[in-house]
Amino acid sequence: MISRRLLQRAAAALLGIVAVVVPSLPAPAAAAPTPDPVVVIGAAGLSWEDIDPETTPALWSLAEEGVGSLVVRSVRRTTCPLDGWLALNAGDRAADVSSRCRGLTEPVDGRISDWPEIAGAVADQKFTATLGRFSTLLDRAGVTATSIGPGAAVALADADGTVTNHLDRVAAGFGLTAQVSRAASSADLLVIDAGSIRPATEATYGGADQHHADQVRTLNRRVGAILEGIAAAGTDPVILLAGIADTDSPGLRTLAISGPGWGTGELVSASTRQPGFVLATDLQPTIFELLGVRSTLPAELPGAPATLLPSDEPSTELVAAAIDRNMHAQAASPLTSTFFLVMVVINLALFAVVALGLKRPTIARMTKWWRKRFSRSHGPAGGAHHGAQGPQGAQGAQDAGGSVESAGSGGSAGSGGSAGSAGSGGSAGSVGSGSSVGSADADDSVDAWLPPRTWVLRVLRTAAISISALPVASFLADLLPWWRASAPGLALAAATLGWMALLAVIALAGPWRRHVLGSATVIAAVTAGVLAIDIYFGAALQIGAIMGSPALVAGRFYGMNNTAFALFTASILIVTISLAQPFARRGRRWAAVGVIAVVGLVATIIDGAPALGADFGGPPALLPAFAIMALITLGVRLTWRRVIGVLVVAGVVTLAISFMDWLRPPSERTHLGMFFETLLSGDVFPVIWRKLDQNLTILFGNRPLTLLAICGVLTVVFVLARPIRGAIIDPHGGRFAWLSQGTPISRMGERSPLLGAGIVASGVAGAIGMAVNDSGVAIPANMVAITVPLLLAACATWMLTLESPDAGGTASTPGHPNHSGNSEHPEHPDDSEHSEHPDDSEHPVHPEPSEHSEPSEHSGPSGPSTSR
Repeated sequence: MISRRLLQRAAAALLGIVAVVVPSLPAPAAAAPTPDPVVVIGAAGLSWEDIDPETTPALWSLAEEGVGSLVVRSVRRTTCPLDGWLALNAGDRAADVSSRCRGLTEPVDGRISDWPEIAGAVADQKFTATLGRFSTLLDRAGVTATSIGPGAAVALADADGTVTNHLDRVAAGFGLTAQVSRAASSADLLVIDAGSIRPATEATYGGADQHHADQVRTLNRRVGAILEGIAAAGTDPVILLAGIADTDSPGLRTLAISGPGWGTGELVSASTRQPGFVLATDLQPTIFELLGVRSTLPAELPGAPATLLPSDEPSTELVAAAIDRNMHAQAASPLTSTFFLVMVVINLALFAVVALGLKRPTIARMTKWWRKRFSRSHGPAGGAHHGAQGPQGAQGAQDAGGSVESAGSGGSAGSGGSAGSAGSGGSAGSVGSGSSVGSADADDSVDAWLPPRTWVLRVLRTAAISISALPVASFLADLLPWWRASAPGLALAAATLGWMALLAVIALAGPWRRHVLGSATVIAAVTAGVLAIDIYFGAALQIGAIMGSPALVAGRFYGMNNTAFALFTASILIVTISLAQPFARRGRRWAAVGVIAVVGLVATIIDGAPALGADFGGPPALLPAFAIMALITLGVRLTWRRVIGVLVVAGVVTLAISFMDWLRPPSERTHLGMFFETLLSGDVFPVIWRKLDQNLTILFGNRPLTLLAICGVLTVVFVLARPIRGAIIDPHGGRFAWLSQGTPISRMGERSPLLGAGIVASGVAGAIGMAVNDSGVAIPANMVAITVPLLLAACATWMLTLESPDAGGTASTPGHPNHSGNSEHPEHPDDSEHSEHPDDSEHPVHPEPSEHSEPSEHSGPSGPSTSR
């Protein structure tokens, strides 16, 4: 039974979470409502790279105040011009029937062509777009609106596709100037489709670059005529210039706001919280804010108004920053799939090496083939792999015709052995490359061809640590402007590999490497720390990072995205094991639980607080994971009732956080408050269906991540779990006995008593995270990409601490390592005289047999004994 005191402490902790994770966010600087008219100029395909003071003076004149990058992503990867205007119409993501962009045409008899077909396509899409919302809300606010051009007609069409107060756009010149002048003099809101920058075709004369330049010049002349018409109307409106959509490949588009009350600076919205980024779904609330009528409209409208972050930088620098953002996004987009494929391949390669390559027969055959093909010496390596490494090594020496009589005569089972020693320098009767007796039998011995176990384990640990550092290295790579290089892919690879190497050296070079989880904890702490610090300072690394939130996808621009959540959760659980297990090893279970509770509380705050992670799907996974880890640590038996109780409490806490976030003004709410609003509005089931659909799409469409998750689970179950079960049955360590010195792998738990609880907690977090987040299988896949390599590194470190049975000595138990050259001495970090290299010790120590040791069934009558 769980004591009442434990329940009281748990309740106090949960109240603490709710009280701490909902601090008030500082409100962004808001643009003051203005009674001045508003002119919206839309130009599909317009990017900041197209605008400069010399060749496009009209467009540049609109870029001297508020400058931003418009993220136009709609339903599909590429947003067609019609899709961009539909998003303004509905205030949400909406798209045409087909991904093949259709041309825009002027209304016929006051109706948009093919409107029933378009409306049917929007209704079938996963988003909650409501066509006609813009015109309906403008009518409700008493705003008179006029449209010029086919795209503007789509924006102001009602739910039936009918548009009023529309003017067919005339060609650029005096006709367009006069048309704009008449409309601007009477309308509160004037929406103008200035045209599109159409992509070149094979029949385009002069090439793609010349065609694009001609299109931009035409657009500039048209905007010049529009500005002349506005000036002729005698009004002083606020002008919003928007690259409303893509026309060919995806990209960040132009957004500029100028006019009364606006100064120089970058545009931002509460939807992104990233300086310079505004979503297409923010355009509608921005226009309402500029018209000064947003307060009269429903508060739950999608999007948030764009506001100005004043800057002392000249507009040329702000535009250059916008161009750099687009360059970054464009460079990262084609590399993302390649990066994830590489990550999957190297993880699967590591899994395959552990599952298949480290079996004694397999690695012996590989070593034999390699040496006979590439080595000058075609014989086995130095007698039973540089000395009898464990009971199998001793047995192999006997099988090869050698002698282990040195165990009773003082000869060491290593280098420089005396007569009969199984060493590389042994004399007559030794099993080595220089042996004359028994060399023919040695060629047929499996153990004679085994490489040195310490070398294998160090290579395995180095590879696993390096692979586990790959995710955080990909984030740190964004500290360097790799996207500006002439070959951005190579620059990103170099930056990532550089960070991987640096982190691996730090993890493997410090004194912590002598502890079982030391090196693994360094990588986990760096990963969790980098993500937490990045989130605290605004999540700038996640925008554009190869494993972050791609800006072109218009996903999360702040807080903890799903990939970061997976990496953070996997890492913080490893850190928790390392911090709590010293107490558990001493039998202080409540102290260990206290550490777990504190780390779990901090992790939940970082992930779920609206001012930090703002992750709705994080707390429901983190809280049960840490709670179950605490229960296992206390020795509490897990039952379905207790597990369900933990899940219910986690759900209640998450809803409480969401409710408190919902209490804030709509413009300050995060994803948490928005979800609670969805619950109240009754639209939760479409949201759940959309997330489920995304889950299934990722599961069946993202084969690399699915393969990584499945193989990772199989590795844990069949490569890590089965040897542990086999080691319980086999007292000599199962299939990896030659690496573990015949010690059952389950004995690793004596050094890391909370490792099992941590693995269970990681599985719980991954399963719940997959269920409640829309990234689906990507959550456990990314957790596997860091958890399994770190566990393998820890296992290799533990095996390195196990003593080789020497001549007349015993193999040490995991809790009682001997002081010889083969041990990394995790319990004695200050014993610097003990080398990590087995051949560095000229005088190996031969301790008395331990009370924990028993005679080995694999040794000779006077051979070594091994612990088990």
